[in-house]
Amino acid sequence: MEKKALGRGLSALIPEKEIEAAIPDAREEVVYLPISQIKPSMYQPRTNFDETKLQELVASIKDKGIVQPILVRKGADGYELIAGERRFRAAKEA
Repeated sequence: MEKKALGRGLSALIPEKEIEAAIPDAREEVVYLPISQIKPSMYQPRTNFDETKLQELVASIKDKGIVQPILVRKGADGYELIAGERRFRAAKEA
């Protein structure tokens, strides 16, 4: 059975221009940062990380680097991690 699309997506409800106007400083760009400038988020819902899988990710990062970037936002004293806690932890160990 073929899945049907649910609709036109969020952009049909909230046009991108409205989002940009509501959040003027928000922008997507790739920036290479020293890991020391990135702080974990206090809102991280995950508290337990599988150590075996984390070590596998450490080995992968040592071999290939971080393939999928982590997401951060600029804060008063550096950058706050938004998404990519496992990659962040593994990169610190790599």
